[in-house]
Amino acid sequence: MIVAIMCAFAYGSEANSNGTTGTILDVIPLSNIFMSILKLILVICITLLYPVINYPYICSVEALFVLSGYEKDNNLYKQVRKIFSIIGLVCIVLLDSLVNKVG
Repeated sequence: MIVAIMCAFAYGSEANSNGTTGTILDVIPLSNIFMSILKLILVICITLLYPVINYPYICSVEALFVLSGYEKDNNLYKQVRKIFSIIGLVCIVLLDSLVNKVG
């Protein structure tokens, strides 16, 4: 929260004045190599968060399958992790790709 407040003080309304979606990262020019590397690291870290999101999601789906009466020896139950993991990945990629402006 402190970082967000400091960025608001540093850039003010400049973030939304150049026709972008209003993120602070858009204010920094691409010619700044150091910040471009930090942006790349940020993208990699966000991508690596997918397993953190996926694990509780898959455990919840498996619990729903157990509660609905599927046995663990059932062939469909064995494929649940793969199927819903791919569905979750597609949903996250579509959400990140199609939502232009948050807020």
